[in-house]
Amino acid sequence: DMRQRMVSVFMEYGAKVRMVYIEVPYKTLHSQNAAREHVVPGDIIDGLIQKLEIPDLSEAHKLIMHVS
Repeated sequence: DMRQRMVSVFMEYGAKVRMVYIEVPYKTLHSQNAAREHVVPGDIIDGLIQKLEIPDLSEAHKLIMHVS
């Protein structure tokens, strides 16, 4: 996938990779989206949620996760 290819390139160049994963509750996500100037259609957001791959520590030197 795209993330894996990018991380591989970064590591080949000796970069220290840090990933930050932030997750908010589903209702919060949609209410924040509704408050945006340019709203993303709800079905698009739901489709992206289905494709989401949560990172794990094997992909980076450091993984910061904030789930509310």
